[in-house]
Amino acid sequence: ALLTFAEAYVEYKDPTVLKRNFVFYIMLLSIVLSLLLSGAGAFAIDLPL
Repeated sequence: ALLTFAEAYVEYKDPTVLKRNFVFYIMLLSIVLSLLLSGAGAFAIDLPL
């Protein structure tokens, strides 16, 4: 997740370095949130269902 925000910051500062569009970041955010909430990793959140 930290690398995602770092990449977004780099593209915000200099758009010519990385050529990514908005859909790429939406998909990346959904993957990061899915992994965070599903239990993969040390910072996973347990949702009581």
